[in-house]
Amino acid sequence: MIAEYLLKKQDLRVISPELFQRLDDFTAPRLVDYNYFNGNPALRGGGARARFPNQNVKVIESFTVGEYNIVISATESNSLESWLRENQYKIPRSAAKYLQPYINQKLFFFVVRVNLEAQEQLGFQNLRPLQFTVKNYPQIMLPFQLGKINSEDTQNIIVYFLSETGRAEVSNYENVMILSDFDVPLKIESKFGEFYRELFTSTIQATNKEIVVIEYAWDTGFCDPCNTIPLNSQELNKLGMNYQKTFITR
Repeated sequence: MIAEYLLKKQDLRVISPELFQRLDDFTAPRLVDYNYFNGNPALRGGGARARFPNQNVKVIESFTVGEYNIVISATESNSLESWLRENQYKIPRSAAKYLQPYINQKLFFFVVRVNLEAQEQLGFQNLRPLQFTVKNYPQIMLPFQLGKINSEDTQNIIVYFLSETGRAEVSNYENVMILSDFDVPLKIESKFGEFYRELFTSTIQATNKEIVVIEYAWDTGFCDPCNTIPLNSQELNKLGMNYQKTFITR
């Protein structure tokens, strides 16, 4: 990842993967049967540490958090690709064109490597989510273009945005709401997963460009119906929200 804010070790921690499963379950697409709609179901949208740098790459911070070795670096040249490769990070030869726009903005690069020895000592079979905190920063930027480095085909990314104020939208892509609140035949119930995938795909294809699809936007204080029990204040606190309830955008 990249950032303008220089992260320190105290800004990072690992959290339980169950928290993301809770977010996924709570915001998942759902099929609803309202009796007062004459029994017609309605789709409710909701759907190892690096070596010392050479060339023009400067390592600013280097530390371990849980099962991760973390390096924060900066560069003003196009040498980051070769530096990553020399330090045994596996990236394709075409990585430079994706890195360059962020280098031009003079952003810091947050590079993570799994420490297999630490993971074994901690006893975790699967990697845990890595959480980082940036205080009082007015804008959030997610470097989606970097995800294309290792992607040979279409890539989907799910983002959960938690806010105290309301629905989140992106500023540099078109925001498209997934269709919801309409009646569908009863036979859809047995193949709702397939139906929703086709609905999602057709929503993207209809625009014929890269977009952000908003699948779900509602607060945790009320849902009609709920896929699962809403996230409680303790879970929200672990996710970085110090509130009894919050607004979730998926």
